Amino acid sequence: METKIPNAPESANMSAQAESNNDTTAQIDIAEANHVSEPVAAEIYDHGHLQASGEWSQLAELQLTPVDSQYAKSVLLTTAPIALLVLVIIGAILVAAQPPLIMAMIIASCAFILALLVTTAIYKQAKTYCYGVFNKEFVMREGLFWISTTALPYTRLQHANISQGPIERKFNLVTLKCFSAGSGSAEIDLPGLNAQEAEHLRQHILHCATAQAPATEEAYISPASICTSEPNTTADKATDNLLEDDLDPLQVIEIDHSETKRTDTSKEGK
Repeated sequence: METKIPNAPESANMSAQAESNNDTTAQIDIAEANHVSEPVAAEIYDHGHLQASGEWSQLAELQLTPVDSQYAKSVLLTTAPIALLVLVIIGAILVAAQPPLIMAMIIASCAFILALLVTTAIYKQAKTYCYGVFNKEFVMREGLFWISTTALPYTRLQHANISQGPIERKFNLVTLKCFSAGSGSAEIDLPGLNAQEAEHLRQHILHCATAQAPATEEAYISPASICTSEPNTTADKATDNLLEDDLDPLQVIEIDHSETKRTDTSKEGK
């Protein structure tokens, strides 16, 4: 068997090509190492122009409507019996313990003053509830010492319901609760509304929420267009013909695979 020995020029060309390949590989490794070692500069967030108070939107005063005046009376009717019950319990404890007269009078006086203060604070707190119906949002404000103002845009309103307790039913009052999207609790919990007015208000804010909701366009494909679409392949035609004959879907799948196999075999033969 003859062995072909490369001549000197061919061996020199092969060695030169091998050296060039080695140099190219070394350059690629160096470039990758430099790329990894170089830190990537992070983009700095641009906050934009710093606006002074004179550039803010014009301040608008909120003209809110107080809730029904009967609500404070209903709260007083609920709180006063509880305060009276607490005073009776404290008096019974003092009679059973029989402390010195001066100490008993001091404890009874402190309990009475505390109950009176708490009842008065709750009564005044009930009179602070007010609300406002605006073009784009529903606003509620409440609080005696810590005042809270809540604004719920109609675009975030998900649903609203009305509840009524036994004391509220006596005074023809209800509580309106408004829920926003993604919130488990009510964003607005407004008590002390007249029953008829609250139902009108609930329907109005739901109408505003529906009117101001962003319109979403969804592509709709009718079943008729799917049924009338023409098959694109021979296998699809065979499947449609078999489906028209009410055959088993498993048989249809086997026939589709057989059609594919016959097509592949014909291609290999060519």
